[in-house]
Amino acid sequence: MKVYDVIIIGAGLAGLTAGIYARRGNLSTLVLEGAFPGGQAFTIDMVENWPGFPEAIKGGELTDLVYQQAQNLGVELVYQSALKLEKAALGYQVVTSERSYQSQIVIVATGATPKKLGIPGEEEFFQKGVSYCATCDGALFRGKKVVIIGGGNAAIQEGLYLANLASDVIVIHRRNEFRAAPLLLERARKKNNIQFITSTVVKEIQGDERIKSLLLENLENGGVESLSCDGVFVYVGFVPKSQWLMGSLACDENGYILTDEEMRTSLPGVFAVGDVRKKHLRQLVTAAADGAIAAYNATNLILSGQI
Repeated sequence: MKVYDVIIIGAGLAGLTAGIYARRGNLSTLVLEGAFPGGQAFTIDMVENWPGFPEAIKGGELTDLVYQQAQNLGVELVYQSALKLEKAALGYQVVTSERSYQSQIVIVATGATPKKLGIPGEEEFFQKGVSYCATCDGALFRGKKVVIIGGGNAAIQEGLYLANLASDVIVIHRRNEFRAAPLLLERARKKNNIQFITSTVVKEIQGDERIKSLLLENLENGGVESLSCDGVFVYVGFVPKSQWLMGSLACDENGYILTDEEMRTSLPGVFAVGDVRKKHLRQLVTAAADGAIAAYNATNLILSGQI
């Protein structure tokens, strides 16, 4: 079995950047990806805070450029999901549903998945009006009334995107204040077809073959009312894709992998980067920085013979 210098698990911006830096260090590099290159960044409509693009760039275009760059440098990419990480004679073995791969170094870049509300009707109406990606499903709601649940950047960004498609966009947030950037909020408030409902939670998603309404509860007065709508987009946070590593790496109470500033985890030779690790700022540019740091340290470990 071929032993790679480094295996990167996940082809989001963190993983692809790690691949670019690993190849620049002349390391044989394999990236394992269970879905598609780009990760969460691929689903973003417009990226306005990536350096070098004053007019912004679509998330899919940005990730495609980074993916092409990684390929041009010789990064191998295999579409398989990692299921288990095991110690091997020479480093580590990554087990997928199809086979096993070995490497001296492993970089975990599996990212995070959208958190669910956990309310009645959410599972029942998934893909029948319930969505977690406006860029993916927004076109299905052209001229219709949709609801965004959440108060962070993702919720407001996707609300702005949907405002160009839907007739009405209603943002429901459980708090009075939003965590989203002031600039995004200012833009959203200027849109005639975006409304805000605060201090309110969704208790149930209702309908028959598709969504027809939401049951809302006002947290200030306890009042309950029904709101008709055609679609619901949920943006209430993320869950790190680290479940397959539980028991192998040290994680916090929410499942985020613990690392130091060099991206090192509790296992020697294993690094974690991007949204899967515990960090304060989860942005595309910090994900890329994580990948660069991990690959740089991996290169030094191998060249110095410390691994």
